[in-house]
Amino acid sequence: MGWTALHFASSAGENDIVNRLALGLNINERCLCGGTPLWVATRKGHASTVHPLLSRGADADISGGGERGVDTWTPLFVASRNGNEAIVEIPLEHGVDVDAVTHDEYTALAEAVLQGHERVASFLTAYATR
Repeated sequence: MGWTALHFASSAGENDIVNRLALGLNINERCLCGGTPLWVATRKGHASTVHPLLSRGADADISGGGERGVDTWTPLFVASRNGNEAIVEIPLEHGVDVDAVTHDEYTALAEAVLQGHERVASFLTAYATR
């Protein structure tokens, strides 16, 4: 696994601990599977943890995971795949590319559509066309 304390706190949605640890640790540290604390928090659906990580300098363009394919999934892609409306907006507020693609050439919008997440797809479409 190779997780740091920040990975564990992000996975559990422990915002107070995340905020304290983010001051002294590499906020973009990858675990053995390639995920950053931001990626882990996104995958676990902790919107309230995603925002402070980004505010403290987490890079929302770093993809994560370890298995083939998942290694090119950004936090925006993961949130779109999971249909997590609360998280999808947060990386966009921090300037991530809404049109970024995975190794399979899928965008977050395409993944939201494939997974049947209509509200996320509508939001991403509106964001991309503004």
